[in-house]
Parts: sequence; structure tokens; C-alpha cells
Amino acid sequence: MKRRDEQTYRVRDQVLSRMLDDEVVLLDLASGTYFGLNEVGAEVWQLLEREADVAAIRNHLAATFATGRDDDVDGDLDQLLEELQRRGLIEPREGSPS
Repeated sequence: MKRRDEQTYRVRDQVLSRMLDDEVVLLDLASGTYFGLNEVGAEVWQLLEREADVAAIRNHLAATFATGRDDDVDGDLDQLLEELQRRGLIEPREGSPS
């Protein structure tokens, strides 16, 4: 099994996104539910749309929002990815490790 860093996700077809300033608003057409992402979440969403793997997303966040604590980035990223997946907005890409 490949490492989690190599995991990629696919944005579900029924999800529309719109940038508003530094934030992103998502609309799940299947459920009619809106979901908002702050500046950091918006960065993650843009990388997900480009099919970046977890390692690339984490490295980008660490470089862009230098917190000095990799554990914070890892934990927050994991939480966000789990939440997006739980809400049906993203799914693991086929052939990608889960």
C-alpha cells in the first residue's frame, strides 16, 4: 500500500465552487448544501481541483502559511480532507492509496 502522502482526491462532479475574495463557497448540487472555506481551505480546494497529492498540499500550506509546526498543518489538513470527504464533496481518486 502506498503512503498517505501519495493519496489524491477527486472533486465530485456535482460540486460547484466560487472564489469570493480569499474564501471559497462550495455548492453540492445533489443536496443543495453550501459549504464555506476560509483562506487556507480555499488554497487546499484549489490544489484538490488540480489533483495535487496530500504531500504537495501539505508542502504548499507549510510554505505559504509558515506556522513552524508541521504537526499543526498535518492535523488540520487531515481534518479538512476528512470533512470534505464526509460531506461528499471529494472522493479518493481511483488507483490512489486510501
